[in-house]
Order: sequence, then C-alpha cells, then structure tokens
Amino acid sequence: MKKAIKENDIILILVPNERYSEKINDVVEISANLSEKVCYVSANKPYTTLVKNFEKAKIDTGKFCFIDCVTKCPSGTEAGRLRFFAESPDRNEHRH
Repeated sequence: MKKAIKENDIILILVPNERYSEKINDVVEISANLSEKVCYVSANKPYTTLVKNFEKAKIDTGKFCFIDCVTKCPSGTEAGRLRFFAESPDRNEHRH
C-alpha cells in the first residue's frame, strides 16, 4: 500500500466492513504521512466521527479534505478543515 500511495496521484482503497475499524486508521495514517493532500470519501461514517477517531489515534487531519456522504449539511470549512457533504448513492435509489 505504501508503494501505491507514493507512486500514484489518486488511489482508491476499499476496506471490508468486517475489517474496517481494524484497518482504517492504518490506511489514513500512512496516507497522511506519505501525501501532501488527502481526499477522504466516507459513505458509512459522518465527518465528525471520523475526525474524532483520527484525532484520538493522533493522526493529523490538517491535510485532509473530507467528502461526507452520510451527514446532511451544507459544505464549508470548520477550523481550517475543508469538508463537503453529499447524499449517498443509497438515498438516491428511492427517488424517481
């Protein structure tokens, strides 16, 4: 994974639900240490929960842009953090 992050401008990492809690902090920490900027797209946890968890794990989220597909809220900045909110694909399935 470190090699992929170093060698590519864009990578997509899918973490299975059953291993999510175990692996996500590792992925985020490696990304933060090896990259100038990180865009984190979340389809299962709200932005605020992610930031709390990462800060608890002592991961610097200062270079992160978050795209939150869970929380319904306007886009903007909070204490220097860039974040965007988008509806998840599941919510759009019920619209006709």
